[in-house]
Amino acid sequence: MAIWAWRKRWFVHGGIEDVDVDV
Repeated sequence: MAIWAWRKRWFVHGGIEDVDVDV
């Protein structure tokens, strides 16, 4: 669910480049 994790964070941040990928 790494993609969902970073995707959700990306959406919440509004497309910021500070995504935390949990791989």
